[in-house]
Amino acid sequence: MKVNYKLYIFGLIFALGLTATVNYHKAPWRVGLPVEFAEKRVKEVVMDTSKTSRAKVHQTRILITTGETAVKIVEPILFEIYGKEQILSERPYGVHKIDDYWFISGSLPKRYDAGGGFEIIPDSRNAEVMSIVHYK
Repeated sequence: MKVNYKLYIFGLIFALGLTATVNYHKAPWRVGLPVEFAEKRVKEVVMDTSKTSRAKVHQTRILITTGETAVKIVEPILFEIYGKEQILSERPYGVHKIDDYWFISGSLPKRYDAGGGFEIIPDSRNAEVMSIVHYK
């Protein structure tokens, strides 16, 4: 009887590969970088005022190119401050690009006199919120 060694070798390689894959997924994952590194890096970036700073690279490039993206960025901020139900009740939003900034405001019914809507102005180059207001 002739033994098919190729089949045994294939089976052995398959079993080893399966074992390695299962153990790989059981390995603990390192989530992000350590807080000590994060603290050091934040201080470096904030203190670096040179024009060639890699941290400042996006100051001239537009990161938020569409109104849809701008809304996706500011909604969680607005929800956290004013409540999701309140902000969603002010849809549809007014969204305008003015120079390097987005002006996003809430809508209210025409005969609504019990308060005002929100207004938020994020920078399109870095998403920094320049102003956030909810009128009463």
